[in-house]
Amino acid sequence: MTDWLAVCREAVEDVRGVLVELPTRAEREPVVGEGEGGDETTAVDAAAESVILARLKPIEGTTIVSEEVGILGDGSTRIVVDPIDGSLNAKRGETMPQKSTYFYPKLVSGLLFLPLA
Repeated sequence: MTDWLAVCREAVEDVRGVLVELPTRAEREPVVGEGEGGDETTAVDAAAESVILARLKPIEGTTIVSEEVGILGDGSTRIVVDPIDGSLNAKRGETMPQKSTYFYPKLVSGLLFLPLA
């Protein structure tokens, strides 16, 4: 059985590492492609999603739904990934704002797992 709390904590640390590697706006802001949803993919979005997907893809039985790459896998456990919650603020290097949702406290990475069943 997957220890989801441990996986989430490891993914958060992976994203923190990305933010350390890309400390400035000049490094975070460049558009490096287009996401599956049609929006621009910035360097920080791509790097953060890459480390999260590297952590999640080896877990069997999952389907990953991501803003940048779309749908990966066909497992019964769905994981929705939005690696940088508030990309604009992440690019600027500021604290990411609280979303107007009922999730509190909000994780810095925007990574959140909820059962859909």
